[in-house]
Amino acid sequence: MTIKRFFSPLVVFIFVCSLAAAAQQLPASACGVPSFSSLANKANIFSEEQEGWLGDSIDATLVKQYNLLEDPEGDYLQKFGEHILSQLPPTKLHYTFHLIDLPVNNAFSFGGTRIYVTRQLVAFLHNQDEFAGLLGHELGHLTTHQRAIEATRVFKKVLGVTQLGDRKDVSDKWNQLIDISGKKRVSFGDRSEVEEDQLIADRTGLFVMMRAGYEPRRFAEFWDRLTETKGKTGNFFTDLFGTTTPESKRLRELINKAAPLPQGCVAAVPEDSEKRFEEWQKKVIAARRATEKEQIAGLLSKATLTPPLRGSLEYLQFSGDGKYMLAQDESSIFVLSTKPFDNLFRMDAVQAFTAQFSPDSRSIVFYDSELRVEKWDIESRQRTSIHEITLSERCRHTELASSGDVLACMRLKNGDHELDLIDVNTGASFYTHKMFYNTASADPHMVGLMRAFGFDLEFFEMQFSPDSRYFLVNGNDTDVQAYDLQAHAELKVGGRIKQITRERFAFTPQGNIVGLNPEKPSQSALVRFPSGDLIEEVPLEINGFKLSGRLIAAPKGNYVLVSPAAMWPIAAISLDTKQLAMGYKAPGLAIYDQMLAGEELGGKITLYNLADKKPLAKVQLPFSPLPNLDASGFSPNGKWLAASGHTSGAVYNAQTGERAVDTGHFTGGFFDQYQLFATFSKLQHPKVAKVDLEQKRQTDLFDIELPGQEQKDRTTHIWQAGDLLFIQPQAKGHFSVEAHDIRTNNIVWKHEFAHAVPVFFYSASGKTLSLLFDLYSNFKDEAKNDPALAERLNNTPDKSYSNLVQVLDPASGKTLGSVVIDTGKLSFFIREAVAAADTVLVYDSRNRTQVYSLKTGAQRGKVEGRFRTISSSGDRMLVETSKGVCDIYDTTTLQSLAHFTLPSRVVHSEFSADGSSIMVLTADQVIYNLKNPGVEQKAQTGN
Repeated sequence: MTIKRFFSPLVVFIFVCSLAAAAQQLPASACGVPSFSSLANKANIFSEEQEGWLGDSIDATLVKQYNLLEDPEGDYLQKFGEHILSQLPPTKLHYTFHLIDLPVNNAFSFGGTRIYVTRQLVAFLHNQDEFAGLLGHELGHLTTHQRAIEATRVFKKVLGVTQLGDRKDVSDKWNQLIDISGKKRVSFGDRSEVEEDQLIADRTGLFVMMRAGYEPRRFAEFWDRLTETKGKTGNFFTDLFGTTTPESKRLRELINKAAPLPQGCVAAVPEDSEKRFEEWQKKVIAARRATEKEQIAGLLSKATLTPPLRGSLEYLQFSGDGKYMLAQDESSIFVLSTKPFDNLFRMDAVQAFTAQFSPDSRSIVFYDSELRVEKWDIESRQRTSIHEITLSERCRHTELASSGDVLACMRLKNGDHELDLIDVNTGASFYTHKMFYNTASADPHMVGLMRAFGFDLEFFEMQFSPDSRYFLVNGNDTDVQAYDLQAHAELKVGGRIKQITRERFAFTPQGNIVGLNPEKPSQSALVRFPSGDLIEEVPLEINGFKLSGRLIAAPKGNYVLVSPAAMWPIAAISLDTKQLAMGYKAPGLAIYDQMLAGEELGGKITLYNLADKKPLAKVQLPFSPLPNLDASGFSPNGKWLAASGHTSGAVYNAQTGERAVDTGHFTGGFFDQYQLFATFSKLQHPKVAKVDLEQKRQTDLFDIELPGQEQKDRTTHIWQAGDLLFIQPQAKGHFSVEAHDIRTNNIVWKHEFAHAVPVFFYSASGKTLSLLFDLYSNFKDEAKNDPALAERLNNTPDKSYSNLVQVLDPASGKTLGSVVIDTGKLSFFIREAVAAADTVLVYDSRNRTQVYSLKTGAQRGKVEGRFRTISSSGDRMLVETSKGVCDIYDTTTLQSLAHFTLPSRVVHSEFSADGSSIMVLTADQVIYNLKNPGVEQKAQTGN
């Protein structure tokens, strides 16, 4: 299908295959598949097998952008797809059909044999006939080899390639295309060719759905609803003057080509098939993300972290009646009772927006990036409803009412911002309003740049009142808009409401509004709604710093929480005293009347008396999948694991999984025998401490000095890499980085940088520092004192777009070598780099690991996926292609030595000091010790 895509322009040809001439249908038997002369005459250098290899390469490049879902009935989608496929001529290829959770209405393929259908699109369908036409359309793209035909043209024009070899050759050619996509602008077919391509897929889809016994008019209805053409098909005059849209033309073709086939050509549809489809469709909306089945050869040991390590909470809140509390992190929502203070249950909530209590405090509602709205009953601990909102255009900003019944959606349609209020239960929009936004007040260059790279600009602030009766939206240079959901009518607002709702505002439990005055934070205000009458001014600033974070009104009590707030992750402002009541060390903070709840170290939540801050009760949150960690590392002997989230940290026995020492949060660590030297970066009091793992004792070594109050305008960056503590003090006119010994705080070496400090990456196994310079202007001075680097830069065609990876010896700070990476005029970006011995690994934005020689600077090749670790000799690497799917590679031949799958994504991994095994920590908090097959092969060959 051709719907809005959110992928790189490089792979446009995968979705919009072009045809140079109009397709003409050849005579066929009554039941025969239509053929198209324009396709038959087009050059195609791909065999079916090679076309499949191309699809695999493209799939690996883009696989990181989506998540597979479990088919709730096991193989319903596959069997449905195979039934549609059976109406086409037999093929040796095995086509597979997959559900994914991209937040768009879409179905697509990358060529080859895989077809992807988004959950949103399944929810958008009205019946199985539409589904049959949809899958038939996608099979039309693949079975007519449109992807291969377009790839043939592009490969020849851009690369000069006229024939292909084995799988590696196809993959190499695809990677060459990626590497120069920024240099060469390739035409992927003009508008008429793209339209004709889609028409061929439509005709194929109509044919196969009719052969399978489904109603072709349903596919036309689906297309009309999806593209919002409202039945407009164009006519002679709109065609003559070129005003018929491509969508209308396709609708007309679908209607005109929907003539029925002879009865003998049509298969019977089982009577219960529509009911089965509807049941499956409902289950898909609630389907979980797919997890890989554990398949590991050479497993030496496996242990689960006990107790589990907690990530940091993103949100903490009391219910309106104070009986309950919710706590939310990256992947879970926890529900607790306050009397007694205890855990009740946990909900999966991956990529979920902030959860809310319903107005009656009996339910919890939340939604995710796919606009799936869930409602859970607290008493029964069961989900009572789940609805997926499906729209033809994606929402650029959303907000959910606490009732869970209304979703506000801001869309960009035809260049205008359009607000829709949507009934969650029916999916229908009941209120639409165009919102004017004057982009002249924004930096036009920045706006254009962010849009070019796919970033949304949040121009608007939207909020529902706590009782879900009122809705208010505003933004810079817009007209404030209010709506009464009970009366179904617009509201006029007055007074100061427009001024204090332009950036940040929140409804209070009384239905008033507290908002930030962006020009004069000290004159921010609490006003009545909807009159806007001033109740009182509320200064939203701390020591002259504007509090521009999110505003959260306490469900009961005269407090407003701001997150973040100056130097604090969250702070509470008293509306009574109009002063800062408290700042807190973590985002997890909530207030209700005289109760205060805050997240503590180790995933604990403590309930306090607000007046004297005395603890009343404490509870430990249950298991939740690991987020990205602040620090993690295995000891060289593989016995210990040190890991820290944003608020908690610990050292675990890697063989048993048992926690050895509860350290609290740390940002870096280094093992030396049975000791861990770690950096603890508490607010305003960073320090280095030594943890004795035998004595289970922690000793502070030294404090890290920060600028004093008289230098509050200066900032200091601190990070740890191995046994070095790096301190980057702010200086005018130049940049410097000091490397301190983590044990003594003595300065080991110091580097000066003329323009900017590069990004530092440390390899524990390679014992190297890799410095990434992502702009030529920032590293050209490095070549002045490095003849080898200067020569490599001179040999780089587009050095102004190149990146530099400079490898240092951590002990001395001396340069071991450099690699210049030609990005092909920003055809890709470098995300990460490490080095060991003569091998440099680079992970790029195309989900590839590039392998270089440090001595020569030459590239050895590329493999699909992200490197996770490298051996100390640099001859082996672990690469994760998709979540939990990994290979061990030889870095010289780039051949896979072992393949295995884990049920969860890799969080951290390292080769053991002797290279005999690999330690892997996964998001489900399991440590795997895997045998390195490369050691055996080296021993056998004598290399």
